[in-house]
Amino acid sequence: MTKTLLVASAGGHLDELMIHIRRLGIDERQAVWVTSPTAQTESLLDGRDVIWAPRVGSGEVGKAVRGVPAALDIHRRVRPDLVVSTGALFSTPHLLAAALMGCETWFIDSATRVAGPSSTGRFARRFTRARLFAQGEGWGIRPGSGCRACSTPSNRQRHRRTERRCWIA
Repeated sequence: MTKTLLVASAGGHLDELMIHIRRLGIDERQAVWVTSPTAQTESLLDGRDVIWAPRVGSGEVGKAVRGVPAALDIHRRVRPDLVVSTGALFSTPHLLAAALMGCETWFIDSATRVAGPSSTGRFARRFTRARLFAQGEGWGIRPGSGCRACSTPSNRQRHRRTERRCWIA
């Protein structure tokens, strides 16, 4: 079984991640969520395994950088096989920790990013080994072979791969 760390900031990023884990066949019984505590997250994740982390707002790069040691501690404690994130800046310490720990990572950019990746997507492409996914065919992302999401039988209808990019339909 794959131990998965699911990382998303509160709001729409969390909503999108909840949709994608079902579509990608991720077993929530083997998953640990990382997000910040809000009324939304506490309600949606009630009864799930959650690690609460301080909120990192848009543009709070210094706060994200200061979150790297805590992210590394979480990764050492949980020891995930896979990290899946939909962003935003909140997720960058965890994307970096996953890269440093040699953990497989999937970054699914927001559905609103039709012309190109978000700043978190660009960070993931440049500084981590994350496999980048777009929601739709709008922009090219890191090519890769043997995409685990593509090879899962239940995902073949929703997830597509070409030689140049992966996307979630």
